Amino acid sequence: MSASDSQFVESSTPEGQQRTLSRATRRGMLFAAGLSMYVVSFFLLAVGDFERLSGPVRGYSCAELALLSPFSEDGRSLLHEKPIEYFSLLGSGLINPLFLSMFFLQLFKVRASAIIILRNLAILMIPLSWIVFRYERLYPREGHVLWIVGMLLTFFAMSSLLAEPPKEQQA
Repeated sequence: MSASDSQFVESSTPEGQQRTLSRATRRGMLFAAGLSMYVVSFFLLAVGDFERLSGPVRGYSCAELALLSPFSEDGRSLLHEKPIEYFSLLGSGLINPLFLSMFFLQLFKVRASAIIILRNLAILMIPLSWIVFRYERLYPREGHVLWIVGMLLTFFAMSSLLAEPPKEQQA
């Protein structure tokens, strides 16, 4: 009996079907937990200021600032003065639209390779926010940590949905 035959036998038995359903339920719960963490993180304090010039900032304000400020007049001047900070800020601002794009592409069953590329790109862009923190003398707070954990958990739960199940062979 080959491995694919044993998978067919396992999935056709009640125990195998229950195991498959249990895995799908766990992945669904992980997905819901990750997405919930991601959403809640926007309402928590995301960054604090080392120099105490301003108070802590909530996640939704950070997301808005990171998304819009590279395109403002101050952002354009930052491009000439501190290009590394400018591109880090630009990349940080694009993480959330990239995450949401990947989420909706997954819902509409777009090619798995496109989703994998977007997922890896979003993960690689997370450290850009830390570069902005360094330049702006900020430190991460609970909202930033929850934002990252929520995204990674959602990515993990969605990655199992991308893998195609083995084709069942008829006996």
